[in-house]
Amino acid sequence: MRATKKLPEPVRQIVRRRRHQRPCLTDDDWNLMKRRVIVKQNPEMPADRLCALFDLMGIPAPLKFHAKTWTEAYKVPRSRRAILSMLSRDRQWEGV
Repeated sequence: MRATKKLPEPVRQIVRRRRHQRPCLTDDDWNLMKRRVIVKQNPEMPADRLCALFDLMGIPAPLKFHAKTWTEAYKVPRSRRAILSMLSRDRQWEGV
């Protein structure tokens, strides 16, 4: 039988807590998942209507668009290209 070294109680509690914790998802991860599910459920919906739906569902627009809402970001040509590319990737996503 192998002798094990007894850890101090605070260290044992930390190790026990880490072992049983689930991975933590951030708000950005949840918003990404919500957006992808909406896109997968509505594959034929045009991008401007999807943006309105994201706003309705309370999914914040990414900070890189410098806009408060998805529909506001969609009106800017540079952001529109980024949104169309993002939606194209979301449509190809295999997670759902």
